[in-house]
Amino acid sequence: MRIDFVQVITQIISFLLMFWILKRFAWEHILVALNTRKQKIQLEYDSIAEQKNKIDELISEYQTKLKELDIYAQLKIQKAVEEAKLQAQNIHLDAQEQARNILIKAQEDTQREIQKAQAQLKQEIVGITMGAIEKVLQGNLDENNQKDILNGITDYVEAH
Repeated sequence: MRIDFVQVITQIISFLLMFWILKRFAWEHILVALNTRKQKIQLEYDSIAEQKNKIDELISEYQTKLKELDIYAQLKIQKAVEEAKLQAQNIHLDAQEQARNILIKAQEDTQREIQKAQAQLKQEIVGITMGAIEKVLQGNLDENNQKDILNGITDYVEAH
């Protein structure tokens, strides 16, 4: 394998000349384009990092609000339970009061009925006694009839 020095030197000169032309006319534009691209990528990266931070803040806010809502819901449930217990207690007390009133009224009604029955019984006894006295006063009764009437009155009073 034989090396052709003229060709190697021509290629080196061509390369150096091309390098010098690129450096002189294009290198600055290439560097500007690369820097612009680098800045654009950095801005996008910073924007993504900022959005990530905002998302993290929103997630944190969301979790805080969820905890607050849980606490609020538990307080509402606890308040509702307490109100229900209070209402149940009030209903129970009202029911007891009504039962007491019904019992008192029933006792009063019973007492009135007893008094009414006693008054009626007294009237009947008075009526029977008056009838017996009339018969005795009329003289129509003999001693046996009088005893029978008195025994009838006594039996009636004892029965009622």
